[in-house]
Amino acid sequence: MRLYIPAFNKVRLLLAAALGVCLFTLVLYLQDIPQRIDRGQRAQAAIRQLDAMRRPMLEIKALENRAIRSGDFVSLLPEFDRINERARRILDEYLRLAAYNDRLLVQVKAFSRSYTEWQARERWMFSHLDHTDKDPHHELEHYAVADRKLLQALSALALGEEPLHADIHDGEQAVQLAQTAAITLMVYLFLLIILFQRSSSRAIAVREQDLETTLHSIGDAVIATDIEGRVTRMNPVAEELTGWCFDEAQGMPLNEIFVIEHATTGEAVDNPVEQVLKEGHVVGLANHTVLLSRDGNRYQIADSAAPIKTAGGEIRGVILVFHDVTLSYDVQQTVREQASRLNNIIETSMDAIIAADENGTIVEWNAQAEKIFGWNRDEILGQYLHETIIPEQYRRMHLQGIERLRKTGRENILNQRVEVSALHKSGREFPVELTISQLEIKDGCFFSAFVRDLTDIRKAEEELKLAATTFYTHSGIVITDENRRILRVNPALEEMTGYSAEEMIGDYPSMLKSGRQDSNFYRKMWQQINENGTWQGELWNKRKNGSLYAELLTITAVKDDTGKVTHYVGTSHDITERKFAENRIEQLAYYDELTNLANRRLLLDRLNHEIAVGRRHKSYGAVLYLDLDRFKNLNDALGHPVGDELLRQVARRLSDLVRAEDTVCRLGGDEFVIMLPAASTEMSKASLEAGSVADKVRSSLAEAFDLHGYQYFLNTSIGVVVFPEDDEGADDILKHADSALYRAKEEGRNTTRFYKPAMQEDADARLQLEKDLRNALQNDELVLYYQPQVSIDGHVTGAEVLLRWQHPRRGMVSPAEFIALAEETGLILDIGHWVLQQASMQLARWQENGVSLDSRTVAVNVSPRQFHQVGFVEEIISMMKASGLDARCIELEITESLLMERMGDVVSKLSTLREHGVRIAIDDFGTGYSSLGYLKSLPLDKLKIDQSFVQDINVDNNDAAIVDTIIAMSRHLGLDVIAEGVETKVQLDFLHSKGCEVFQGYYFSRAVSADEMLEILKKGSVNQG
Repeated sequence: MRLYIPAFNKVRLLLAAALGVCLFTLVLYLQDIPQRIDRGQRAQAAIRQLDAMRRPMLEIKALENRAIRSGDFVSLLPEFDRINERARRILDEYLRLAAYNDRLLVQVKAFSRSYTEWQARERWMFSHLDHTDKDPHHELEHYAVADRKLLQALSALALGEEPLHADIHDGEQAVQLAQTAAITLMVYLFLLIILFQRSSSRAIAVREQDLETTLHSIGDAVIATDIEGRVTRMNPVAEELTGWCFDEAQGMPLNEIFVIEHATTGEAVDNPVEQVLKEGHVVGLANHTVLLSRDGNRYQIADSAAPIKTAGGEIRGVILVFHDVTLSYDVQQTVREQASRLNNIIETSMDAIIAADENGTIVEWNAQAEKIFGWNRDEILGQYLHETIIPEQYRRMHLQGIERLRKTGRENILNQRVEVSALHKSGREFPVELTISQLEIKDGCFFSAFVRDLTDIRKAEEELKLAATTFYTHSGIVITDENRRILRVNPALEEMTGYSAEEMIGDYPSMLKSGRQDSNFYRKMWQQINENGTWQGELWNKRKNGSLYAELLTITAVKDDTGKVTHYVGTSHDITERKFAENRIEQLAYYDELTNLANRRLLLDRLNHEIAVGRRHKSYGAVLYLDLDRFKNLNDALGHPVGDELLRQVARRLSDLVRAEDTVCRLGGDEFVIMLPAASTEMSKASLEAGSVADKVRSSLAEAFDLHGYQYFLNTSIGVVVFPEDDEGADDILKHADSALYRAKEEGRNTTRFYKPAMQEDADARLQLEKDLRNALQNDELVLYYQPQVSIDGHVTGAEVLLRWQHPRRGMVSPAEFIALAEETGLILDIGHWVLQQASMQLARWQENGVSLDSRTVAVNVSPRQFHQVGFVEEIISMMKASGLDARCIELEITESLLMERMGDVVSKLSTLREHGVRIAIDDFGTGYSSLGYLKSLPLDKLKIDQSFVQDINVDNNDAAIVDTIIAMSRHLGLDVIAEGVETKVQLDFLHSKGCEVFQGYYFSRAVSADEMLEILKKGSVNQG
């Protein structure tokens, strides 16, 4: 068979062969050129060395003449030695260069010997001639013979330069020949490159056509990208699955065309092209990936990506191959889900489920079977039924039944519910309910049995029989199952509730709820029942007709031998009449008959209680003593009935003004008292709150009263006292409040006065502080400071933003003095917005100054009131976009108390912030009352250990234990942890030993200005100690 070679390829082969012959010829011809060039270079250097040799010899002769003129040879000896040393180095170099020419080397060695002898005689003359009586001129004439011999040797070397000049000429010719050969070779190479480029272009075109045909014929989707992830190829299958045609997709980023997410979680999946470019090898994704098509379709896909490499191994792109596996994935998922559901049903079934083969060998045994029979799964599998769980008296019958079924394929017990005795591993027999089914398969048949333990039911039946003797009594009785579903009620309960037994059976006792008891009441009730087995107490329920009744209820849990609850029995007695009588007595004893407000007796009782609370918790409350100005004039003018109506309207307005936990009392006549409970931890705050309530009271009572068509305007004087103080009791507090009221009347009425002048001054000061704070933002008096957050090696990981107030008169004011006031007045919203805005702008300025914030965060405190404001999340996101910052640079610090308020709103907002990259930290962790159970469900990043624990960490074991627990808990929850208030090396070492890695406090740095913080960030670290 003839081999066909295209004409173009023949020309290429001929040119390649010609080039090969030329190369071979040049190699043979030019193989000794390097040696010739080297000889020429050495010859040139040897001539230069020979010329250099003459100079030191002439210098030595000149030195002799100086010695003769001066008569001093010894002093010129060091100079002689230096010249001689230089001559020796020149001669040694000459010897090295002459090594390539044997004839020249012999001549140089002969000259070297002559020179050695000559310089030895010359040195002797310089070192000894001064110490002899010989005539120097005579000695020099004697040495002249040696001088002539050395000159003759040097002349002989000069005559030997002719071969050197020949070598030099030969080397120059070799260089010219090499240049000519190089030019010739470059011309041939250029021709060959042009030839191969034309050939390669044709080959590339053929391969391109083959690739295009392949891409259009395969069943998988294929997308190719360049190294920047932009689409360069795309076959029809890929166009169909992605919804993009190649003409549109070409040049677009792959992540806009190939949009994928996790099939289960819905989270974005890493771009396979980026993985390939990063790892440099094939990357395969499991079939849990979903492709989101441009037209809205979703495809379950399996895909892989591989690098496209050049001949040199350099990656020039990525090819992505994927196919639709939606159908097979759905089938597999369905099978897995069905298997999982079946396994869950078996393992969570309240019945024992047992499977055995046709010989009675146990092959399946669920968790409830382990519990009922006492055999664990590993022990029982492979054993016979009749040897393990069937009592001895029934074993023969069991074996006969198996044999009969094997022969006839029929057995009466199949698919029937029967009650029999079973055998526990301990040897104890117990009653069970049994249902057996048969399953035939290719290799034989199997039997499955559902077994329910009847022990508890039998016991409960016996107990119910005993209880039946007391069932028909005058007390209401209800019996429920373990799930509190009503099983029986007696006639007395039917009469008490108005419901018939048929209406109540199958329902729950909660059908009688009146709403008078909250969920916390029932939670505590069932907690006591679960702990003690019984509960007794009073509660209000609702009859069928809607009326309420009070009952004394006793609930008892009925349990089996194992302690499991099987029933609940409730016994109730109607005590409605008694409760009405008690309430009437209490109303007369503790409430004012005219206004239904608390009377003096109830006020003193509650006030004494609040005084005790205040002393125990170091908190403060307040009493406001009110007097209606000139009320006597109204009574005298319009009569007591009109006066009584005014008192009732005043009572209603006061009740509407206060909170549920406050107490409003009428002492008598036109005197009223409002008691605010001891809930403030600062006396000044309690004073401010009392003043605010007093203002609201006077404002409300100043509005017109409608007294039978007559409008009456009223002024009120108020005396205020804050408690507790010293050892004063409730009567003392009321006396002080009455004294303050008297001063208010003395000073013109329709005003409020505090019992102590100091309190009045404090209240005035706080009002002035509020006024100044309102102007602080407008006057640019607020300023931000930053305290670095540092790792154990001193590296700055971030900073906390701290607010300061540069007051025009008071100087720098700590936030501890005005933040609480800002919260109460609502100013915290404007201040918080300003802090976030300024912090964002400062971060942007730091970045402009070359500071990298990639791994650093700036923590900003957020108040609960600010956090719960509508639009807070949008405000944060908008600020980040406006400043151009990465949201991960910002960390919001929230308090524990915030977590306990409007939990759903908190989780929603935190989740949204986290989705946008904002980090969340709990500030002062451990000082609040949040439930630790919330931590695992909240989208948090960090816990901040409060400085109150860090301060005494080395002397207080409780603080040390709390800190250790917080750090360990953070690690288990996957949260970062930072300790604030670190001031000593001892504190730092303890925290680090427990696993804390980031710290904040004066041990590293005080709070600094923005410019100082910039320098710290540029440096990247702070000095410790």
